[in-house]
Amino acid sequence: MNWGFCGFGHIAKKFYTALMGTEGQNVVAIATRSKMDEAKEWASNCTYYDSYESMAQDPNIDIVYINTTHNFHVQQVAIFAASGKHVVCEKPMYIHPDEIALLHPFYDKVFIMEALWTRFLPAYRFVKNVIDQNRLGKIKWLDVDFAFDNSQDPKQRLQTLALAGGALLDIGVYNIQLALDMMNNKMPDAIKATGSLNTHKVDLTTAILMRWNEEDVYANTFCSVDRIGGNKATIYGENGYISMKNFWMCEEVSLKYNDQDEEVHQFPHRINGFEYQIDEVIKCIKDNKTQSDIMSLEHSAKIAHIMGNVKDQIGYGL
Repeated sequence: MNWGFCGFGHIAKKFYTALMGTEGQNVVAIATRSKMDEAKEWASNCTYYDSYESMAQDPNIDIVYINTTHNFHVQQVAIFAASGKHVVCEKPMYIHPDEIALLHPFYDKVFIMEALWTRFLPAYRFVKNVIDQNRLGKIKWLDVDFAFDNSQDPKQRLQTLALAGGALLDIGVYNIQLALDMMNNKMPDAIKATGSLNTHKVDLTTAILMRWNEEDVYANTFCSVDRIGGNKATIYGENGYISMKNFWMCEEVSLKYNDQDEEVHQFPHRINGFEYQIDEVIKCIKDNKTQSDIMSLEHSAKIAHIMGNVKDQIGYGL
């Protein structure tokens, strides 16, 4: 397929690397307003645009990968979907639940997927299979944290309300999606959240406790951009636990059954980890599907609703 890139930031370069290592995929166009020189260094045989709307009219593009700041995501999905392009949009696709309706007109017309690459990693699929096969018995609780400290050199993108910055939208989305997915994408019955905001009402640290009443399962999640964390996800069941080191880009899984030695399983990436979501997108489009079963638009909407609830509780500015 022929790809267009909307934006060309740090993550786009990783996606580009994985794409170039995937058979039959080409980048034919890039639209960027601030990274044009970098784009030309990385991809020399492209058409370059300084207008997203102009790139949307390029007949040579089959699919667009969106990698701009969060505040632009859903509007850009709509621009390209309206022009008949398939779309893969970096997380979070929605920054507020009210945006979900903006994409309803494009359901079943083009393929659309939020690029939550974690769900497609072999290590993650192994963990999901362990849970789905009931190998840990009844799940009791989940503990997930994603935290790093860049307070000495704060990134403007993460600190700015107009860019939809903050810990929750940037990295907390990984925690939420994991807890939701391990509960088969069933919405929690209770959500309790607290957070620390900067002077712009952007969260620097957010802690969330979710509960599923019928299953009596708790998920404890923590995200921060001003303090360090273990960056691990652990799921505890009756028969033991399973943990993912650096869970959002996981290559190592620890599995321990009660009264047995811990098993460590390695899942090295074929390229850099982004290739697995690319594989899923290619397969879905070849099969004439407009959504991925692994990361559907319904799943994205549920994540957006949870984040909206959390934002209201902590006083986030948007």
